[in-house]
Amino acid sequence: MHCSNVDSTVRRRVAVLAFIVSLGLLVTPLSAQEVRGAGFTTASVTVPDAGGTETGFGPDPVFSHKGFGAGFLTAGSSTRASTPPGQSDPFVLVTPPLFPPSTEVAVFIQWSYLLDGAPPATDTIFVNGTAVVGELCGSGTPDLCWGKDGGAGYLAILPAGAGIVIQGGPNTIASATDKPLGADPLAWGEGLTILTVFEFPPAVAPVFRTVDIYCGYTSTESDPLRSGMALAPMNFSNVYHGGDLIYFINAIDGQLGPASEGFFINGTNVGGLLSGTTAADDAWSGLFGPAPSDNLYDHGIGDLTFLGPLVLPGATGLLAWTQRAPAGADCIGHTLGAVSFPTKPTWEDWTAGKACSGGGVPDLSGTGKVISGSPDINHITLTGAPAAANVTLVVGLSALRAPFKGGILGPEPDILITGLVTNGAGEIDIPFLLPSGVPPCTCVWIQYWIEDAGVSFGLCSSNTLKMTTQ
Repeated sequence: MHCSNVDSTVRRRVAVLAFIVSLGLLVTPLSAQEVRGAGFTTASVTVPDAGGTETGFGPDPVFSHKGFGAGFLTAGSSTRASTPPGQSDPFVLVTPPLFPPSTEVAVFIQWSYLLDGAPPATDTIFVNGTAVVGELCGSGTPDLCWGKDGGAGYLAILPAGAGIVIQGGPNTIASATDKPLGADPLAWGEGLTILTVFEFPPAVAPVFRTVDIYCGYTSTESDPLRSGMALAPMNFSNVYHGGDLIYFINAIDGQLGPASEGFFINGTNVGGLLSGTTAADDAWSGLFGPAPSDNLYDHGIGDLTFLGPLVLPGATGLLAWTQRAPAGADCIGHTLGAVSFPTKPTWEDWTAGKACSGGGVPDLSGTGKVISGSPDINHITLTGAPAAANVTLVVGLSALRAPFKGGILGPEPDILITGLVTNGAGEIDIPFLLPSGVPPCTCVWIQYWIEDAGVSFGLCSSNTLKMTTQ
């Protein structure tokens, strides 16, 4: 998909001008930290009705990552120890191994309870003997099936290399099953998931991908009083342009039983079509309970692209829900979800540069996700140019790739920024924020031309860099 097809020329020119205005206004270094642990944004939708409230699920991801071949692996288990008797404490959960030569980006541990009274803001479990503190990422009232006041989910995000979770091996989990929690002398465990985000070296998996993780709490919509609840919206951090869209959501309290509930994505019942869902009208089978009689936890995961027009290119998110009928039948809850799909790299080399008199070709690079209205700082950085040299930044709405002054002019020269000078090391670094209102998939081509009396035509140049807003 070509970015120029997304917006009109007028809108794109306004977006590029906004980008130009933002250049050079900030000098704060960009943090490379991707993982948000303490203080992540919880579910942002609270829905009251005659039956209770839910803090929703999503709609924005609590974590996003872009990387070569990026994806995720999951493992889960019921944590219910009573009603009926089930899991022991501690218990063992075996996670799948990472695909070599992929590397770990972050590990997510999510667990949930049914309880009486308000859930506390944090909860602590033990993973392989290490205390892991999770933050409340969603709650809901009432519990529709078991007689508790409501439910709550907790999330802990572990950075790469934390070494707490054994990838591809057994993990001993303690204090995640039935236990005192808040004012409840015995809250009931529901389920626990370990989800690992990974990526590959670019030489092995050259396709750039987005991974978004969502957390919250939503229980089955059961009757007209709760119509419009139990929704699991997932807003994508990047536009989906097509290709495989790997989707994951967990299910708690998914007992086998008479036809009673369907699972819907964008209005289509996909029960029986995704792993973990067994039939259109009995969508969740509970594959991950501690014993066949329990069936209290499940994972639905699969590629949505085989379902045709369910999620079309250009989509910015999707909406899922579980619905039971009639009221009083089995109830299902969801607390963790994820998507993974191909995405365009934010920064791409477009044309080669022209060598300067010192023999080297100046390098133009970009860092940052370039998201409209985001507080994250982006940078365009020139290195390897002559020291204290006058330079011009060429900015284009499209690519030109035409011979020019012994080199290649990469951008269409729509905007020229003059008066810039390299420092003593032959570098220029320009930090910027992308203003609000710039559409995703807006493309800008940029290139530096540098005055250098020692080369033909008195000019050398950097490579051309293509920037794609997300």
